[in-house]
Amino acid sequence: MGPLPVTGLVNRCVLGLEIDYAGDSPMSAEQYRSAVVSSAGVATLL
Repeated sequence: MGPLPVTGLVNRCVLGLEIDYAGDSPMSAEQYRSAVVSSAGVATLL
């Protein structure tokens, strides 16, 4: 993925977390913890 297009329709700051997860079984404890910790960190920026 490259840079976002400059259209004024998107936020200037984009944050994301990518977890390799098929969705057909529960996440591992490490994946879940990473998602929770990352989400909490993002929430403190808002």
